[in-house]
Parts: sequence; C-alpha cells; structure tokens
Amino acid sequence: MEETIIIVGGLSAGPSAAAKARRVNEGAKILLFEKTEYISYATCGIPYSLSGTIKKRDKLLVVKPELLRDRFGIDVHLNEPVIDILPDQHKIITSKGEYKYTKLIYAAGASPFVPPIKDLDLAENWTNCRTIEEYDKIVEDKVLTESKNITVLGAGLIGFEVAENLNKIGKKVTIVELAPTVLSPWDSKFGNLAENVLKDNGIDVYTNTTIEDLKVENGHIVKVKLSNGDVIPCDYLLMGIGGKPNTSMLASKGAETIRNGAIKVNAKMETNLPDIYAAGDCASIMNIQTGEHDYFPMGTHANKGGRAAGANAAGGEEHFKGAYRTAIIKVFDYTLARTGMNPRALKMMNQDFEHTLIVAPSTPGFYPNPKDMIMEIYYNSNTREVLGAEIFGEKGVDKRIDVLSTAIL
Repeated sequence: MEETIIIVGGLSAGPSAAAKARRVNEGAKILLFEKTEYISYATCGIPYSLSGTIKKRDKLLVVKPELLRDRFGIDVHLNEPVIDILPDQHKIITSKGEYKYTKLIYAAGASPFVPPIKDLDLAENWTNCRTIEEYDKIVEDKVLTESKNITVLGAGLIGFEVAENLNKIGKKVTIVELAPTVLSPWDSKFGNLAENVLKDNGIDVYTNTTIEDLKVENGHIVKVKLSNGDVIPCDYLLMGIGGKPNTSMLASKGAETIRNGAIKVNAKMETNLPDIYAAGDCASIMNIQTGEHDYFPMGTHANKGGRAAGANAAGGEEHFKGAYRTAIIKVFDYTLARTGMNPRALKMMNQDFEHTLIVAPSTPGFYPNPKDMIMEIYYNSNTREVLGAEIFGEKGVDKRIDVLSTAIL
C-alpha cells in the first residue's frame, strides 16, 4: 500500500509537518487539509499590523499554498474542513469526500474562547483577533480609520499587544481583565509594572473585572457595562482571552487529553491512537521541569512539534522532548520576559525555593544613558538550581532571559 500521510490543519504545525515529512520521505503521498483559504500565517504579527508597524498584510502570510504544492509536492486542500476521523478505518471524512491514510497528523489548533456576555449575539461590531479573517474583519469594519473607543477583553499576550498597537494609532483603549493583574502568567509585581506602563500611555485598565452587559443599538455596541458597575463608551469590542484546543474529533474516539482538552503526545508526537500524531495548539507536550504534560500554545513549540510529527510519520526518528514556560513581550518602550516557574507555580508544586530580586543597569556604569532592569530569580533552596526568572526593563532583557532559560536545564 502506498504510504499516505494526511495532515489536518494548515496554520503552523501542519505545514511544518508536511515539509518535514517530504524531506524524510520523497515518495510518500502527503495531503494537507485546511478549513479556510489560508495556511501558515503569522498570528503573532496581527496586532502589529493594526498599528502599521507591519505595513503590508502580505507580510503576515509566511508560506503560501503554492510553495507546498510546487516545491514539496504536497496535495493542499483549502476550504475543505475535516468533519470526522475514523481511526479504526484509517479514514477521514471532509466536506468534499473521504480519504484513507496510513499515518495521520492532527494539527487543528485551538478556537478562541468567547465568554457568555448578554446581548453579544445582537452585535456586529466585535471580533476575536487570532486569525487573518478576523484581521480582515477589523479592517473592513473600519476600526482603524473610524472607531474611537475600543474595548479589549483580556490582558494576556494577544490582548496586551492589541491594546498597545491601537493606542499607537490614536484610539482610546480600555482593557478589561478578570485576573488581579494584566499578563497574569507573570508574578503580580511584574504585572503591576506592565500595567503602570499602559496607564502612563493613556490606556484605561480594569482588573478583577469582566463585561457583564452590552448596550446595543441597531446591531452595534455603543456602551459596555462592567461587573464593577462602570459603564464605558465602546465603538468596537475585541476579544483576547485565549483559546480551547480543537480536539473533540479525536477525544471522542478515545484520545487521551489533559484537563483543558489538549491531546497527550509522547516525544515522537504520537497519541495513544494507532498511527495518529498531534502537534500545535491542540496538543499537550511535556513540561521538562515538572515531568508532566502541560499546555504551551506558542508558535515555536507548534513548529517544533510539527517537524517531529512529520519526520516520524514519514518513517524518520525525531524527538521533541518538551518545553518550559519562556515568554517575552514588548510593553511600549519596555520589555517583560519570563522563563521557568514563578512563585505561584512553585508553591502549587510544594517546591522549596528562595528568590533574589535585583535592580541593576543593563550596561556598565561608565556607559551613557544607563537603563535599569528589575530581575527576580527563583532557585532551589537546597541545590541552588535555577527554577525560573522574570525581568522587566528597557534594554537587555532578552539577552538575560535567554541566558537564564538556558541555565534552567
């Protein structure tokens, strides 16, 4: 039987898997199915397109379907959603037909979470900000040219970057965040530092707060009522809350998942279902520090996992051993970064640790225009092993967090 590798999903992990599978096996038949008309675009760049920092929409399109077809011989099926997967028959069912496979790579990503907000279903002037289609809706709705008051629900990485970039083009931005601080994966002191920068730049921030109700007129949100009782004007509502892994098709067939629904895989990206691999935001990979499955919805991990899945599905031998929590974000003229575990995570693990807080310039004292960094390092009380770190500053943050992330293991 001809080796047929089917890949479900075309954003990050899917195209990486397809290209790697072709490099490993030149003779295999490789099919990639994507439910939309786009593959492999830079979701992380969408906020920066809103401000014009990324000037052309085409810059977001990292790999075009023609490249996979012409250079790698991949049979790319666009606008063809996969409706069901039948592991016992090694078959998928799509909107256009049925296809048999010898190996399947599931890279269906995650769907944005939309909270239950009263009257949201009556409004048109809102969207998430995760896909190229949602970016197009923002442009088509004339948010960048005509809207003035923008409400951003959620102050994670996406919500934060959306708020900053809309502020840069003169919008009055309000962030509403349910957690006690913005950027809640960081320790609260660092979240507070980032929040102060937002406020200094004219962004209103509500924490410990959510949206309770909307005033909608003629299909348009005009005001937002918050859980603290405040009512604010709103010309457009953008969601930046996070996502839920798209895994029901395989979970219903017996695929093992973690609490949030992400599929468990081993270092070869194999699921517990025969001949089925998973990678990207739908998959749970190993946390190298804890030794347990964890969820890291980041493009870097999606691409690494996709390459490993593609290599192994094509007959190769490649391992993706996992990751730990390293992240970095621009905060206007500042940078905030983290790696490993912070106090909240360490306490949940009952891990004994000590910490050192350092305020130091990023350059030698004799060099002009010194800029301070605030750095906190968490380490094992007994072995002195580095467990995590967080840094905030204007210069040199990325270099230090790179070194500390390497030092963890």
